[in-house]
Amino acid sequence: MPSDESPVPSSNSSIPVAGVVPLEQMAGDDEEDMAFLREMAERAQNFMKSFSWCLAIRESFFGAGIGKIIAIFLFRIAPERPGVDEWL
Repeated sequence: MPSDESPVPSSNSSIPVAGVVPLEQMAGDDEEDMAFLREMAERAQNFMKSFSWCLAIRESFFGAGIGKIIAIFLFRIAPERPGVDEWL
């Protein structure tokens, strides 16, 4: 995302980084790449939810990725206790 554009608006607060899109707008190079990226997103969400300090995932964003190799996600969570960052 060019630096002169604003980040995608969040429902309740501003996204702390530029260049991410809502997970629903994630795009891969082809169908196979998309299938891998969807699987990676699901695994990342399950990983976040496995921690006791994460009550729920409020919003999910995609930064970049190559299916089955690497993917960067940003999550806005509902923290279980004070001191836990809502953006991970």
